[in-house]
Amino acid sequence: MKQIMLSILLLVSLIGISGCAESNIGDLKVSAGDQEIKSTTLSNTKSDSSSNAEASGFEFAFEQDAVKNIQYLKNGEIITLNFGDSEPDNVLIEESVLNKSGAYQFSSRESLEVPITKVDGKYSFTIEKHMASSLSSFYEENKKDYRGFSITASWGEEEYRYAFVIQADAN
Repeated sequence: MKQIMLSILLLVSLIGISGCAESNIGDLKVSAGDQEIKSTTLSNTKSDSSSNAEASGFEFAFEQDAVKNIQYLKNGEIITLNFGDSEPDNVLIEESVLNKSGAYQFSSRESLEVPITKVDGKYSFTIEKHMASSLSSFYEENKKDYRGFSITASWGEEEYRYAFVIQADAN
């Protein structure tokens, strides 16, 4: 009887430990220098079948007073993505120019894949001028764009999509 109870206790402990180890999958911290940048988890795309190709997913950053919290970063600054102890198997980042309500400024076709580097389990990239910033026929000195970044990270079969928005120089 003692052996059965010990076996059940061991089994429950192992299930609990393995459940805790998996709970960090999907955690993301975005930062630029010592500034934390607010990001959101858009979906677990394996279970999210709703898809609208022209819905940007960045509208969360433009709701009510949230737009005043969008941080300005200069071109050349480095953004770091930290997934904590649960390093994804694959990471893809796309950047889009947004309008003042969080929709694509032009279309989703002007979204660019962002080159990333990985060091010590953290991913980083440099803010650069976006080619779509030049599409406007009106030149405005010191113009700033809203830039939306969509991150797709996968851990085996699990895939998560995240987003964050910054302001950056257009010129």
